[in-house]
Amino acid sequence: GRPVAGISVRSWKEFREYKKAVAEVADELSGEGWAVLLIPMHYPDDVGACREVAGLMKNRSFLFERPEDFLDILSVTANLDLAIGMRLHFLIFGAVFGVPLVGISYDPKVDRFLGLLGLQAGIRVESLDHKGLSRRVQQVLAGRTQMLAGMQERLAGLRREALRNAELAADLLNKNRKSEFRKQESE
Repeated sequence: GRPVAGISVRSWKEFREYKKAVAEVADELSGEGWAVLLIPMHYPDDVGACREVAGLMKNRSFLFERPEDFLDILSVTANLDLAIGMRLHFLIFGAVFGVPLVGISYDPKVDRFLGLLGLQAGIRVESLDHKGLSRRVQQVLAGRTQMLAGMQERLAGLRREALRNAELAADLLNKNRKSEFRKQESE
């Protein structure tokens, strides 16, 4: 089948130009044989922004209008060949499923997450234009093998760290319970 590009956008302040740039890049991908799927992560808030991008496109796209639940979004994201997005959770899901990522940054948390994975910071929504986004998409697609290898390595480290933190928290809780128990016994 055709490769699938998932795009997740949201409305951001008064900015509109970025939606035009996203639509133009989506048209380029579509022209190269990609299926373009617009995925609203926050329902119903993001549906309007996704519809706007679809309306600005010359080529056909698909809008994942109303996911039944998060599992639908996870399932769709797991099957993407490229993820272009603003929403942090969309980028997190893409990373977990080993999807090449292009971040559009409206908040430092997006850049922090991409940085944790060793990836370039997202393109700022305020300055996003067609040329910059198109160039970034081409860079990501050209270097996807190295990108995914690096991402998986970083993710493994993050998982180990999260597990270690969970174990430390469990140890602390157990120590507190034991000292509470001893206190009650001595009263």
